[in-house]
Order: sequence, then structure tokens, then C-alpha cells
Amino acid sequence: MEHSWETAASLASLGGESEEEEEAFRPPVSAAAGGDDGLDEPVLLVDLAAVAASAGGAVTDMQQARTMVLEALGGEDEFLARSENLFASGHCRHAERRSCGAEREAMEAERGGGAVVSVIFYPPICGGVPLRELWRAVREPSEWE
Repeated sequence: MEHSWETAASLASLGGESEEEEEAFRPPVSAAAGGDDGLDEPVLLVDLAAVAASAGGAVTDMQQARTMVLEALGGEDEFLARSENLFASGHCRHAERRSCGAEREAMEAERGGGAVVSVIFYPPICGGVPLRELWRAVREPSEWE
């Protein structure tokens, strides 16, 4: 099932409301001692206000918008393909965990006072491949660099 982030019907059909409040995000501030700390792993920065606006009034609560985005992204098998649609809509960008706090604030500032940017973590396995392996492959220099 393909999802469009530009239609109210697609967002409205993705799920119900959640009574759980989003946990306050605290970005990591330093690397853990002893190696691979996971702080360079990718996260998504999603403008929930833009997602809600693209729903044409069907979504009025930012927690509801976040729940719909999470449900639309699906699990580890669908996450990468479905996140492509979110990137194409312009409502989302990549960041690394280590710097996502500052990038989140910058994204909210550049989008104006109405932006509500939420940090969404990738699943630990995407398409059957561990996220750390995917991200390592993305970050390795290619033979053309």
C-alpha cells in the first residue's frame, strides 16, 4: 500500500488517536566511552505541523500527527520505502542522533513559528539489514571520492 503525505484521506485512514503523550526528546550530548555509541545513526526530523496541514484539517493534534506518521512508516520491512514518500513531500529530512537537537531547532526556525519538528528513530533492522550496517555503507567513501 503506497502512502501519499499530501492527501487528507491517506493520513486520516492511517490510524486513530493516541492518548500517550510524546516523551520529551533529549538529544545525546556526548559519545559513550569505548567505541560505537550509535550517536551517528540516522534519525528522521519530521515537521508534524506540515504533515497535519497536508491532511486538510483531518488532523488537529500534533501527537495524533506523530502517531499517524509512525503507523504510516510501518515496521522494519516498509520503513525505508515509505520514508521516501515523506522525504518527497518535503516534510522530513535526515539528521544524526548526535546533532539532531540542534538540527531540529534549526529546522523549526527556518520553517517559521508554526513548525513542530519531531525526532523519529529508524527501526534497528531495515529490510532485513541491521541499521548500523546500512548507515556504515552510506558513510563509507566511494571509489569516486
